[in-house]
Amino acid sequence: QIVASSLPPSINGAMASWPPLLALSFIFAASVAANDGFVYRQGSQLMVNGKPWWFIGANAYWLWDEAKWGDKEHINDFFRYCQDYNLKVIRIWGYSHNSPKARGVYDEYEMEMLDFIVASAGQHNIRLILALSNFWEAYRSPEELMSLAGEEVQGKDVLDYYRSSKVKQFLKDHFWNVVSRNNTLTGLAYRDDPTIMCRT
Repeated sequence: QIVASSLPPSINGAMASWPPLLALSFIFAASVAANDGFVYRQGSQLMVNGKPWWFIGANAYWLWDEAKWGDKEHINDFFRYCQDYNLKVIRIWGYSHNSPKARGVYDEYEMEMLDFIVASAGQHNIRLILALSNFWEAYRSPEELMSLAGEEVQGKDVLDYYRSSKVKQFLKDHFWNVVSRNNTLTGLAYRDDPTIMCRT
């Protein structure tokens, strides 16, 4: 695997002037095996099963909420439309309103809906990018993550967020909990499922 990571660069949306490199939190689901179905890099070229691979994709951060609202067929329809328009990669949230809701504590219903999304994407030959953290206030902001990690938020700024050993450990734990989860529908750990192209 190729691993390079940093923490999200914002508190109160203050990321506009931050160096773009700090916005990266990238764990690429690469594999040295050429025929295992995973996307991997060979030089500057993405490859799948030993062949060059290109894609167009879209952001569908709302997909997990759609699944939680109870209409799973909308998820299947969405991926069928992706096939119709030759979209091969979809970016979705890898966290939700109650996942995590504390260190190592997840809402199992929410996680099972994520399992369904991953399974449906795989059935429709769609790859997923899971965004595992976020800097927008509406969706698990740095302030909320700091609080969950046990940090006092009042009077803190973005540098405090980056420097906090509690936040770093909280995010590491969250990343590991997601990638090591066994999908209740496919039986695969997320880290072993080629449907998940990468985690950001």
